[in-house]
Amino acid sequence: MSYAKFLMIAAVMMMGLLSACNSMKAPPIADPPTLVQHTGKFVWHELLTPDIEAAKNFYAALFGWTFNEADTYTVVLNKGKAIAGMVQLNAASGKTLNGQWLASLSVADMEKATAAATSAGAIIHEGPKVIENRGRYALVSDPGGAQVILLRAGTGDPDDSEPEIGAWLWDELWTDDTAAAIQFYQDIVGYSTIADSSDYNIAVNQDIWRAGIRPMPIKGMGPRWIPVIRVKDPEATAKRAETLGGHVLLAPYQTVESAKVALIADPTGAVFMVQAWSGALLAAKE
Repeated sequence: MSYAKFLMIAAVMMMGLLSACNSMKAPPIADPPTLVQHTGKFVWHELLTPDIEAAKNFYAALFGWTFNEADTYTVVLNKGKAIAGMVQLNAASGKTLNGQWLASLSVADMEKATAAATSAGAIIHEGPKVIENRGRYALVSDPGGAQVILLRAGTGDPDDSEPEIGAWLWDELWTDDTAAAIQFYQDIVGYSTIADSSDYNIAVNQDIWRAGIRPMPIKGMGPRWIPVIRVKDPEATAKRAETLGGHVLLAPYQTVESAKVALIADPTGAVFMVQAWSGALLAAKE
């Protein structure tokens, strides 16, 4: 299967997502409220999918996720804790849409963040605007073309804690220009970076590893933020994903780093990674 099949039409899909969330009064990020911001943390993820039921069946069988329905918005829970949402995509007649995961990045000041983003060459597709219960958001394509939602959550951000199995470990930016990406996110959320290898950088804020930034490892995928889910056994998870109708784009034994990571697309094409992690909280150790 061609990697090009999984390319995202993200700007259009993002518009649909946020408009839908606004009309559906999307749930708050932190419930109960924390009233604390962790700038640079990825605080929420949303799956835009053309087939909600297929997505629910796939992720429930793969990770044990459960779901609550809030109007036409589906809340995803891992071990009873809300970690994401799902929104139905409806294609125009004769059109086909692939699924896509989109991440929300916490910013301290929305106006300053969007002004800095614009000055750095990013595209602001929409916002800043307010979604009831959720907070202030802006839809952004960074200068390299990777899409992200900037968010100032109204109830604060989730507390920093050790990611559970089945929850988000962190996010990785795959980009054609790592130096430019590092500078951009330093300007937006104040990341500092640790060079983990010659081509891999760890983005740090508040002494926590928030993200990885790396050169594009696969031709034809296009710049993007890829969410990473913590699992015990990436190889077993990858094999299970295939039996459930997913597609393994990069098997654990094919990765450059180790056998601890796999790249997977769900049955509708939404791309994510799974990774084993033996440490506790991703604390920065320079």
